[in-house]
Amino acid sequence: MLFGSQEGNRHLCTGVNDPTCRPGDWPEMYAESALAYCASEGDFNCVESLTVISPEGNSQQARFVRGFPEIPSVPEYNRNGVFVPAGGSVPLWEYDTGAGTQRILTPGMSHTVLRAIGGRWSQPSGAGLFALALRPVTIESRPGLRKPVMHEFRTSQGLTQVDRVGRDDQAARGCATTDTDECAIDTGFPEGYRYQISLRLRDTSEMYLNGAVDQPVAYSQKLAGGHRFVIEAGPSPVIAMAGWIPKAQVPRSLVDRTFASLGFNYNWEIDFDAASHKPMGRGGADSLAWFKALLPYFGDRASFVVDSWYVE
Repeated sequence: MLFGSQEGNRHLCTGVNDPTCRPGDWPEMYAESALAYCASEGDFNCVESLTVISPEGNSQQARFVRGFPEIPSVPEYNRNGVFVPAGGSVPLWEYDTGAGTQRILTPGMSHTVLRAIGGRWSQPSGAGLFALALRPVTIESRPGLRKPVMHEFRTSQGLTQVDRVGRDDQAARGCATTDTDECAIDTGFPEGYRYQISLRLRDTSEMYLNGAVDQPVAYSQKLAGGHRFVIEAGPSPVIAMAGWIPKAQVPRSLVDRTFASLGFNYNWEIDFDAASHKPMGRGGADSLAWFKALLPYFGDRASFVVDSWYVE
């Protein structure tokens, strides 16, 4: 659980009732609950199964291998009008092709936002988000790697922040994620394959699906306590663009217009010094607006194209 304050501090908490995380001391809670493997019929916020469909139309059930990385599970919290889904390890699967056994991760995440109102935690409508991807990987032995657990640390400015252990570990370079002494490295999807994933989610999710998949088919089934969501699709090519733009080429008026189009004023001074390393843009939900504004400065080209299987 990650909490933020107006002073910029962050604090890692053990749960909603952690006495160091009282709503009187922190204005907001942010929780990420990874979708684990559904080990029993009563589990929710989990991946139930993965079916792989070959280019010839033959189906096979992918085999659940284990969680990667293996981490302790966290039970769901549902009290006093506050709901935080259960969380656990990201499932690692394997299936067979003519080229041999393939492995794939199904990283999914439910994001929950709680706000302190009237001395107690409150859950605003629409504050829960959901995202899921399929990532073909190979598992490589790299002795000395650690699990990507979160930890607190103090910055040189005296702020308390939260980040992942080993984020800057050179031994983890190129890893999609790590486990103890192991690295998961992204590989490509086998050509022509489709994937059907079955999820069990509580009814708190507001399910309008968006994503990067090819020819998707999706449906739901009512279950006691929630729904089963089934999504079948092939990976879709996604065009990516990356590059550096000299600040001297970007007029201040363009930046001002982009902020105005987003409906808010920036409260930090943009550094237009061409020799400064400080960035000028922002990411997150507003990144598309910045991309459109800066597109003419990149030129009509793609940096690379990747196959993606992603829904949110």
